[in-house]
Amino acid sequence: MAWSWQNIAVVLVTVAFIAYLLWRMRPALRPRAVGRVVRGVAEARTMARNAKTARERAEVLCHAGDLFAAERGGSTAAVGHYLRAMRADPTWVEPIDKLRKLLWKSSPRTLEKTLWHRLAAIPWEGETRAAAAQCLKILAELHRSRLPDHTRAQVFSRAYEMFTHDQGAKR
Repeated sequence: MAWSWQNIAVVLVTVAFIAYLLWRMRPALRPRAVGRVVRGVAEARTMARNAKTARERAEVLCHAGDLFAAERGGSTAAVGHYLRAMRADPTWVEPIDKLRKLLWKSSPRTLEKTLWHRLAAIPWEGETRAAAAQCLKILAELHRSRLPDHTRAQVFSRAYEMFTHDQGAKR
């Protein structure tokens, strides 16, 4: 059987495609990195179960989220751990900031939706006031730059200013 230039082209394209797939999957093929994350997350989950306070549990869940965020392809699992941390201690602002850092460039719509859900889930007064204010601040920044909607950015900025002004007046 004689090889025509079309057969050679198909073989070359197939080899290039397989090489590309292997290159994209290389993080999943590194057993040491995967093992390190799995061990770290298992340890963090055990520590979360044994945590005495809501803040300790949230800190441990954020640490597990950080482990996933550091690995390529781990952003979905990281988001899940940050959301669990927000539920564990709704007063703590750090998981919101970590979520912002993770999703700001890659998935601004997901960040917006998550912050809307967070605002709906927590009271805007009392201990969770700082978390609600942080969500409003990030939403204002998001609509000012990543999802340009100046009207929404203005509304969120005003709401954030009211929060910070009211808080300063109460002290």
